[in-house]
Amino acid sequence: MATDTKPFIEHVAPLLPVVDMASTIAWYREKLGFKVHSIDRDENLPEPAIGYAVLVRDGAAVHMQMQFAKDCPPGRQIQLRFQVRNVDAVYADLDARGAVPAGKAPRDTDWGTREFGFFDPDGVGLHFYEDR
Repeated sequence: MATDTKPFIEHVAPLLPVVDMASTIAWYREKLGFKVHSIDRDENLPEPAIGYAVLVRDGAAVHMQMQFAKDCPPGRQIQLRFQVRNVDAVYADLDARGAVPAGKAPRDTDWGTREFGFFDPDGVGLHFYEDR
């Protein structure tokens, strides 16, 4: 029996540059319902600070790496798209947690999805969608 050797990208694991790891991790936990999978402390940083973290929810994982503010200018334009099941239920959950700003309810798009989106505390665009 031959094995398939065709290249195949299984999934993407976004790596976010984060200036304030503790508050961003707390925001993802409280507002988006993610859980901490792992945290690495960097002994070369003061305290020692959190240098790297992986957070998970359902089938999604978000990696975060500490950055100094001077190395992380505003407007870096990182955008993440989370494919979900039942986007309206995901919206209701995140809205109840206080994550979704007013006026960001799900909408049907011209390209065949139902979706909503907003920004996290570090300016990363978060978009949640499902195919219609």
